[in-house]
Amino acid sequence: PSMEGTSFGTAAGLAALHEAKQAGLALPEGLARRARARLRESRKPDGSFLYDVGLRYAPAHLANRPAGSLGRTQAGHFAMSAWGEAAVGEREIRQGLDTFFREHRFLELGRKRQHPHESWYYTSGYYYYFGHYYAELLIERLADAGDFRDKLKASILPLQEEDGSWWDYKLWDYGKPYGTAFAVMALLRCR
Repeated sequence: PSMEGTSFGTAAGLAALHEAKQAGLALPEGLARRARARLRESRKPDGSFLYDVGLRYAPAHLANRPAGSLGRTQAGHFAMSAWGEAAVGEREIRQGLDTFFREHRFLELGRKRQHPHESWYYTSGYYYYFGHYYAELLIERLADAGDFRDKLKASILPLQEEDGSWWDYKLWDYGKPYGTAFAVMALLRCR
């Protein structure tokens, strides 16, 4: 939980709601409608996403720029694409993935930092593997994935710890299970 709704939390919630809907579960349609509207509002014309509602008055803030939004953009694009939002088609997905891998070093710089958002563009470790998982979900939506999968695997595989885990941020006692789960889910889909 945070003080304001975050774009990546909203996107992850919408992804889960879409999966539930696909499974035939009844959804609170008002909730999904409002979340979709909030996500549309947080997407900037350059394809990046505002960090949270509180930063909507600072769209040029470093965290809201494409390099700062790398770990969030993929989740936002996936949720919008899954829900049929016209603003995110194959062209936007490709552009987002191109930016993700071109500017990937900024995600890497934020990984395993002691404090959230202390790195360049205010990136934080806790959306390193999160962003990779949603990047893979987007790659699956492309007619031709090109070398995106190879780049994704090369971004995850070398980072496995000696104990077999992956972790990007020490979130209390669940950093390793969280990071490992997202890394494994992304890698399993790369086959």
